[in-house]
Amino acid sequence: MLLSGIANIGLLSLGALAIFFLRERFGLRLPTRAQELLIGISFGLIAVLVVNFPVTIPLGATFDTRAGPAMLAGFFGGPVAGVTCGLIAAAARFWVGGPAVIGGTLSPLVYAAVGVAAGLVVFRHMRRRPNLPDFVLIALAGTLFVLPCFFVDRGFATGLTILSNAWYLLLIGNVAGVTILGILSESVRRSLLSHDETERSLTMLDLARHSAKIAVWHYDFAQDRLVWDAAMFDLYDVDAAHYGGHFADWTACVHPDDLARAIAEFEGARDAGGRFSSRFRIRCRDGSIRWIQAYAQCSFDATGKPFEAIGLNWDVSEHKLLEYNLRAKEAEARERTGELESLLASMRQGVMLFDADDRLQIWNAQALQLFGLKDNILRAGMPHEAVVEAQIAADGRLASTLPSPRTLRATLGDGGICRLKSRKENGTIIATTLSPIPGDGWIETHEDITDLEEASERVRAAAETDVLTGLSNRAVFSRALEECLAAARKDGGNAVLLFVDLDRFKTINDRFGHITGDRLLVAVARILSRAAGTDDIVARLGGDEFAIIVKQGTIAQAKALAERLVEQIARPHTLEGTAVQPGVSIGIVSIDKTAADPETLLNYADAALYRAKSERNTGYRVFDAEVRQALLTRRRIETGLAEAITGNALEIWFQPVTDLTDNRVCAYEALARWPQPEGGFIPPDEFIPVAEETGLVDRIGLLALERGLEAMRTWPPGTHLSLNTSPRQFGKGVLVPTVAAALQRHGVEPARVDLEITENLLIEGGPEVIEELDALTRLGVGLVLDDFGMGYSSLSRLHRYRFHGLKIDRTFILRMEEDATSAAIVSAIAGLASSLGMRCTAEGVETQAQLALVRKAGCGQAQGYLLGRPAPRAQSAPVAEPAS
Repeated sequence: MLLSGIANIGLLSLGALAIFFLRERFGLRLPTRAQELLIGISFGLIAVLVVNFPVTIPLGATFDTRAGPAMLAGFFGGPVAGVTCGLIAAAARFWVGGPAVIGGTLSPLVYAAVGVAAGLVVFRHMRRRPNLPDFVLIALAGTLFVLPCFFVDRGFATGLTILSNAWYLLLIGNVAGVTILGILSESVRRSLLSHDETERSLTMLDLARHSAKIAVWHYDFAQDRLVWDAAMFDLYDVDAAHYGGHFADWTACVHPDDLARAIAEFEGARDAGGRFSSRFRIRCRDGSIRWIQAYAQCSFDATGKPFEAIGLNWDVSEHKLLEYNLRAKEAEARERTGELESLLASMRQGVMLFDADDRLQIWNAQALQLFGLKDNILRAGMPHEAVVEAQIAADGRLASTLPSPRTLRATLGDGGICRLKSRKENGTIIATTLSPIPGDGWIETHEDITDLEEASERVRAAAETDVLTGLSNRAVFSRALEECLAAARKDGGNAVLLFVDLDRFKTINDRFGHITGDRLLVAVARILSRAAGTDDIVARLGGDEFAIIVKQGTIAQAKALAERLVEQIARPHTLEGTAVQPGVSIGIVSIDKTAADPETLLNYADAALYRAKSERNTGYRVFDAEVRQALLTRRRIETGLAEAITGNALEIWFQPVTDLTDNRVCAYEALARWPQPEGGFIPPDEFIPVAEETGLVDRIGLLALERGLEAMRTWPPGTHLSLNTSPRQFGKGVLVPTVAAALQRHGVEPARVDLEITENLLIEGGPEVIEELDALTRLGVGLVLDDFGMGYSSLSRLHRYRFHGLKIDRTFILRMEEDATSAAIVSAIAGLASSLGMRCTAEGVETQAQLALVRKAGCGQAQGYLLGRPAPRAQSAPVAEPAS
């Protein structure tokens, strides 16, 4: 029985060997549906073979190795192969017959099912190749699952008896059959897979060779036989009909300059037993040059002698051209890189270039120096965030000025340019410009603009600062005034404007010189700056005019400030050893929403300042309803005065001056009168100041001169014409020639004309005024000092200008009756005039008592309503005798 079992296994092995032989002879393919069926039939035939030579076991049962073909058909071929083999084996077992025909017929199908299941586990689930343990396990599993078939035909007891007597034979047969057949089948499967893989590789290699235009050659060293494939002839541009097939045919194609090297490299590979690799040029039939890459492997016999070489050639002309162009580009790039490095090194600006991924690519040494970075702190590919962190680590103040990556990317993404300034801890100011570049990157330039910023600041300061005093200039003042006015209109905030003007500054300037005058202005500027608040605007508008804008303040606060300024400025100032004492006038106006515009505000402040000068009490004046009304009146006067002069509406009246020695009229004073159409007159003290400021006083003076000279034709001989003058008429070089021409035109002796000069002219007048006074004296015109005693007269002025007469101000005359001091002053002035040989005229005599007092004081002449009122024509009034 054992020998029969071995024989049955041998038959199984012979069948497997037959399949293996057929595979090697005819080259079976990997399974397809048809091939799966073929596998099932092949294994089924093996099962038929072993079924027909069974082994007889006790109780008439038989055994064979049909389990192997059935299980392996399902294992390797899947369900189709397993079912096919199982059916063939079942049919064979049924045809053989015997006592256990039904169970034996079912067993191949059970074995096939076990094989299919094992194949799914190994190939699909585990995804690996089967090995010997797999086949043993498959055999054991099939033996286990087929046991019920032993009980089908004869029952459980008989089947159990059969198994107890022949179990080892069943087990050994199945394990041996499955293992032998499985190993052989796996060898066949692997061979088929390897064969197909080799074919695919060769196919792909051939496709690659053709697509790359790779030519193949073979050389026999012994016979000097060189064989080319068709591609070699195309590659070398050689006609196959003229090809001899020898080594010399190849050398004839190689460029002469490369031939010796190529042969030496080939012979070196032959003698050294290595590979041949060379790149050389060949000459085509049309004379063109082609670059060839050659590669070969030499083979040697048992004695070490070379017998053949197999090689490949392909065209590398384009590659060589690209290589040449690449070297040229590299050389150009190196040159450009050198130029770029030189440029970056020579630039004053620091440069950093970032790519589209926000990574640093290029920077120069200046970028490191500007931010105080160490040489090794930056590296190529460094993220922008890391660069910013390094800059902040070097100088913490940069943290508040450097842009965040999100802000930076948003700005540059829209094609914009980002500009910013950074101030380092040492005060250095760095200007940074970030500009997008093609490729979605950007370039940063950094420049130290500290000197430029300081220069700009100096320029700005020069444009906004008064050079002499260091205060804000008119431009800054005007801008601040507009801003305050706009704020007042918007939210109702109140600010206050103070207009400050120095009194007697021209006198100080002329007397002590411009240097002293400038020092006084600087001293006043310091007083204003200290008195004003930190947010207030203190400006010099020009000359001796200043202004203060109190941004948050009330009129009461402005008045308190003005009082301090008047008190501090009016003190004596010692300037480099020179003591001066100026005065000051201040106009105050509120900057509120009722103001029309800055120009109107300035007019209001100027009107208040003018009233402060004229009142001469506190030194300041607030713009109020009274000042507003005076301003409106003044504007009406300005508008109508020029028309009145042009239209001859201005009249010249005459007031007599009486010689107290003989009670006769000795002179007439010409006085301007401005009658109104509705009746009445505008007082001279209202329109004369306006005429002085507008320049119309020259025309009024000329009118009085002409009308007075014309009226003198009817006056008694020796009667004088007295004309008032304004300081504004002097210093222009016009007054003297005008008077001279009028005297000549009317034929009046200059000695009959007296020009009344105010003390202010002597105090504030410059050298040109002195020259004009001297010229009038030389002309023969009399000079009379008007309102004497009210100003700052001095005996030196009386002597210097050779005045012909003095007029005592009416203030003293009015107080003579009740004030002994005033009477004494009048008597002293009259005595002084008499001593100097001057006429002395008392102004404002309105009562007999006053007339008696001025006679007693020694005044030689008198003028007033008592003696004669101004009238359109010269006329005299009787003079009452003094009471006894």
